[in-house]
Amino acid sequence: MLRRSSFGGTIPYIGIHMVDLMRWIGGREFVEAVSLQAHIGFPEHGQMENTTGSLFGLDNSGIAVLHMDYLRPQSAATHGDDRLRLAGTSGVVEYQESTGVTVIGAGQKPRIITELPKDRSLFLDFLDSIYNGKPAGLPLSDIYRVNEIVLAARESAERRAFVKL
Repeated sequence: MLRRSSFGGTIPYIGIHMVDLMRWIGGREFVEAVSLQAHIGFPEHGQMENTTGSLFGLDNSGIAVLHMDYLRPQSAATHGDDRLRLAGTSGVVEYQESTGVTVIGAGQKPRIITELPKDRSLFLDFLDSIYNGKPAGLPLSDIYRVNEIVLAARESAERRAFVKL
């Protein structure tokens, strides 16, 4: 991760998980990407980009934004402070580990969702699909598509240009 020659980049390395989550939660397809990336301060991070920003155009003319960084102070209580905000014409859903899931519907007061589905093991799901013929919860086509998206976002950052997906 410390050398550019041996690290695929922060956008593919971490962004793949967040892009997968954004596609799964939002249900929209990504059609273009524009990104920036940089290395600021922290010489112990070597050449690795420690801050990135990507803007994605969606198939319904919506916009998805992904910001990632390795700038969290050592004194922070947690390793990551991932958060998700999905805003649309009918309301807003927000998630942050420290606050949980909040839904704000049009004309409604914010409500915190406390009853969430139990976690499923992706590995057990994979084994079920291989050995028991059950449909995979994460189809191979989705895995390929998310890779295409983050590699296009990384290409955009390298070229400093919009990339069509």
